[in-house]
Amino acid sequence: MWRYMNLEGFLALICSGKLSLSRLDCLDDPWEGTWPRSILETRLPQKGGVSSKTGFLLDTDRLKRILFVSCWHGSAHESAALWATYSGRAGIAIKSTIRKLKVALTDERAFHIGSVTYLDFEKDKYTPPFGTLGSVFLKRRSFEHEREIRVVRLDGKLLLEPTKSLQLDCKIPELIDKIYLSPRCDDWLVPHVKLLLDRFGFGKIPVQKSDLYAERMY
Repeated sequence: MWRYMNLEGFLALICSGKLSLSRLDCLDDPWEGTWPRSILETRLPQKGGVSSKTGFLLDTDRLKRILFVSCWHGSAHESAALWATYSGRAGIAIKSTIRKLKVALTDERAFHIGSVTYLDFEKDKYTPPFGTLGSVFLKRRSFEHEREIRVVRLDGKLLLEPTKSLQLDCKIPELIDKIYLSPRCDDWLVPHVKLLLDRFGFGKIPVQKSDLYAERMY
């Protein structure tokens, strides 16, 4: 399992000891938190006219403003596509596991961890297992390459005190198996990241530059 991030996000994680979650409606995909057609047809009020249906959709829109997510790539291997999309030349990827993530998150507030299901929102029929949180674990098939695992927190208090992100307490050594730097990064960045980790007491965490684009030696 991998978490791809830019250098600023990595510095925030290491310096604060907190995992940052982004508000759902601040993510790039405008379909985040929406329901497939088959679910809308069964859940939209069948009686009460336009006003009740509008109210249902407004409730869905409000929900997106109090849902916060941290997105991980559920694969045993690096993803060239995600390096290019999310991390940039000075990007960093954290390698971990779901078990480590559960152990590392020590925040007393409730959160959920689950895999995203990818659907054709116009054609597929699907019943989500997560109830109120169902829509946050659904995405269109166009994003299937992300193989996403999400940490999700629902915080209704933040509807009145809006914020674009929130943080969960996290034990860094428990979370990280290994740190990889972008295959496009300059070599000098590797020892600087090692020095940073050492100063924060995380010097035992392995660090290396990704060899994704290294030349074959045979």
